[in-house]
Amino acid sequence: MPSATSATGTAGTPRPAGTPRPAGTPGAVTVTTAEQAARLVLASDPRFRSIGPYDPNLIGQAAWYRAAPKGTGFEVVIRIGWGDCPSGCIDEHIWTYAVSRSGHVTLVGESGSDVPADVIGGTDGSGGTGEPGLSGRVTAGPICPVERVPPDPACAPRAVAGAAGR
Repeated sequence: MPSATSATGTAGTPRPAGTPRPAGTPGAVTVTTAEQAARLVLASDPRFRSIGPYDPNLIGQAAWYRAAPKGTGFEVVIRIGWGDCPSGCIDEHIWTYAVSRSGHVTLVGESGSDVPADVIGGTDGSGGTGEPGLSGRVTAGPICPVERVPPDPACAPRAVAGAAGR
């Protein structure tokens, strides 16, 4: 069950390893739109590099952000989900940021399960590949037109050779 956390973690415990503390953005920037606020937040953590805006028409969107005006600044929510995302994702982690009009980015809360290294790699966002962004495994299945009980090993999902995304 996901748990609510704050900048210090759940109930005052330290934040999970690999959860960087966002640095404030220099005040030389003036943020006038939610999209500008989102760009500042996305740039604050390498794990967010490949994340795009929430699309309500996209089925299985595992990672997204939403940005909107809030108070005198903006709120940016980032979500990374994993585990059967075409069906809505089994697990997720959500970060909520406040962005001031002067460009200061502040993590105001986060919730959910720790993001596994094979979903998005550590603090460099490489998924263990050395390349920025999300990573995963692509499989094709079911292979047989009818699944049987007990399962036939010849019908098990198979890795898709050469599958790559960007």
